[in-house]
Amino acid sequence: MKKWTMRGLAVAILFAVAWIYFPVTRAGFVWDDWPSFRDLQGDRWLHYVFRDFNQWTVYFRPLTVAFLALQVKLFHGAPGPMHAVSLGLHLVNVALAGMLAFRVGALAGATSSRQAWTTLACMLLYGMHPALIETVSWIGCQFDLMATLFTLLGLVANTYIQRAMTRAFTLAALFFLAACSKEAAVVFPVLVALFDVALFAHDGEGAPRTIAHRVIQRNWRAYAGMLGAGVVYLAARHWALNVPGHPAMFRAVDWSAQLQEICLTYLCYLKVIVWPMAGIGPLHPENGAVFQVVTTQSLLACVASISIVITGIYLAVKRRSALGFVILAATIALLPVLRVIPVSFDLNLYHERYATLAIAVICSLIPLFKWPSPAMARDSVAVRAVRLLAVATIALWTMFCMVDIRTLLPHWSSDAALWRWAMALDPYSQVAKDNLFLSFQHSGNVEEAQKLADQLLADPATCTSCMLHIAEMSLDQNDAMRATVALDRAGQSLLVKKQPDARQIYYRELGRLLIHQGRYADAQHVLEASLAIKPADPNAQAALATAKAASVNGLDEKR
Repeated sequence: MKKWTMRGLAVAILFAVAWIYFPVTRAGFVWDDWPSFRDLQGDRWLHYVFRDFNQWTVYFRPLTVAFLALQVKLFHGAPGPMHAVSLGLHLVNVALAGMLAFRVGALAGATSSRQAWTTLACMLLYGMHPALIETVSWIGCQFDLMATLFTLLGLVANTYIQRAMTRAFTLAALFFLAACSKEAAVVFPVLVALFDVALFAHDGEGAPRTIAHRVIQRNWRAYAGMLGAGVVYLAARHWALNVPGHPAMFRAVDWSAQLQEICLTYLCYLKVIVWPMAGIGPLHPENGAVFQVVTTQSLLACVASISIVITGIYLAVKRRSALGFVILAATIALLPVLRVIPVSFDLNLYHERYATLAIAVICSLIPLFKWPSPAMARDSVAVRAVRLLAVATIALWTMFCMVDIRTLLPHWSSDAALWRWAMALDPYSQVAKDNLFLSFQHSGNVEEAQKLADQLLADPATCTSCMLHIAEMSLDQNDAMRATVALDRAGQSLLVKKQPDARQIYYRELGRLLIHQGRYADAQHVLEASLAIKPADPNAQAALATAKAASVNGLDEKR
């Protein structure tokens, strides 16, 4: 293939990806987008760049938060241009994955034709992969897009830059930027080392010590630079968060349950990577109870996961097989989301967006596979058949992907559409119910909010957070009857009794109800209990001031 033909096809793939995702530029904010970005509009935006963004207390992502703040101010809070930025970041990542694949092919000794076609295949598969629908469609996923961008830039720089000191400085800088985009970039140096083993240790075949010596000899300066960048990042994180850690994040460990959870999560992500068309959705709730007992299914999941990783190590180290390096690259990229460290990470077992980097590195390693060549095969007819099958498979895959993307994009167009979809996938999801109610409330759709509120109040399965939000809306509308029913339901739930945040909201809304009933003294006691849990709650503070003022004026109900 001629150079300009390949470049033309690469540009055509970028245009195709842009076209298939273009409807996102007409979408709105979803999930926690606007509550997150509201803080960035004010004068204290710089404070939120370093701490407290989205009420996070343990995350340090200054680069992406600063980038989001810039967009909020440039576009005056309009979602369309911010979606266009997300799409632009995705296109840049597609191009970088292609550049990396092209270089991998060159270092693997691929012919110019195979190098060109595998590069184009990499761009097409990554650009159209359905698991990235969430990443591209949700503005809040710019954290994943930027971490992937800097990681791919680092891998590209590692393969292209020849001078050791220049390469070391570049990798250290890019690692720091990736870490400041999202904590998951901790795998950046490990991926660099894996690519070094795959591409620059050809004479260490079958001898791990020789492979390690070859890799360290070539890139020890870069490893030292990335280590130094990591230390600088940790120092900056400590300064910004002002805490060495957050013990509340860590949970008690049952190692049997932990291993089952890790293995099942790993298999779920492999399924997302290999066949994402089925099961895509915004929520994948985790049921921790299933990990408390070892079952045949969980045992098989553990055996399968461990076998895949061991096979990957064996194939990569002993056989220098492309499949082995692909397995290891995917595993390394997924490590931050496999719950290896026992922290309170997420209520969902997995999310498609967390597979973004894994898919990128898998696609970039496609040129390592040895495709059949007529000159090497005895039967050229069989070779042509294999090639035709490969082309047909990629074409069929792409068609499935395009249909999937265009079918699922409308679900990400608005908050209401997203949570209607989530409820259609799981009618019992309390998270979906609560978020759908909030989407109606925030958009001012009072009729739909009241209709859903009545359905939730009639549902025998109590959604505690829904009840609290229904009570808040009802009191705003002076509907004491509906608020009383909602608070009675919430007050009987274990969530209010065990979780301080839920109990604080319950006390606040109960205090507001008591004010509505004229019971100002009782309201003061309840609101003071609410503020004891969360002293900075402005709504509870305002309600308490109202109750005190009414009591001082002698308006308390005679009893």
